[in-house]
Amino acid sequence: MGPVNSSAVRPLARVVWRPWALAILAAMAFLLPLWLASAAAARLPGTLSGTVFGPSGKAVAAARVFLQVSDGSHPHTTKTDAHGHFRFGGLRQGNYDIRAQAQGHWSDWEHNVLVRSGRESRVNLRLLLKQPPAGPPRAPAVKPAPQKPTQ
Repeated sequence: MGPVNSSAVRPLARVVWRPWALAILAAMAFLLPLWLASAAAARLPGTLSGTVFGPSGKAVAAARVFLQVSDGSHPHTTKTDAHGHFRFGGLRQGNYDIRAQAQGHWSDWEHNVLVRSGRESRVNLRLLLKQPPAGPPRAPAVKPAPQKPTQ
């Protein structure tokens, strides 16, 4: 190796930073932690909780609460505690349908309740109906076309 040309090697302190480069570095330093925090929050499960009230307006203990994704998939059930409270944890972000049943009474469906990642959504249900309400709308089942008999 030959001698190093000292004019070709500049110390970092002597590098002239352009104003636009400094602006980009400052923006990255500010936005990177925000982006990392939002990415982490997007993976956190959400929670859906609330209270079931009877026809008289009092909270109902041991009511069954039914939850499903709004497309009808992933059904879950739980029971209310002594104060009529229920809680579904570990939910993915999305829209859910929910209803409750106790003592021969049913609530209406609450459709498209939004659960957000890392947050708690609340919904209160009131038992009014004596019969189970119709389920959420679903696509009708497709029946196979009748086949002609073969000879």
